[in-house]
Amino acid sequence: MDDNPTIKQESDVYAESVRRGSVAVAVKVKDNMPDKAADIMNDNGAVDVDRRAAQYRAAGYKNYDAKAPLYNAEQSQTEFRSFAVRAKSLCR
Repeated sequence: MDDNPTIKQESDVYAESVRRGSVAVAVKVKDNMPDKAADIMNDNGAVDVDRRAAQYRAAGYKNYDAKAPLYNAEQSQTEFRSFAVRAKSLCR
């Protein structure tokens, strides 16, 4: 892992998201396709990682703990619903 604190912080958010039941997707595209790839991801429910990180921090998240247990299905669904409600309220 890179010693850059920004990269560490970003990778921690991805790891925490997976721990909570999300899926991380990485896509390799040709140089002329990143906008198309982003459009496809966004059209299919991609999460704004910066917004998700801010939501985690607002709820008390500090950093990823590899020893923390994975969320169970009920916890994951509760979290997904919570984010969906917040996202809808932001759109108004």
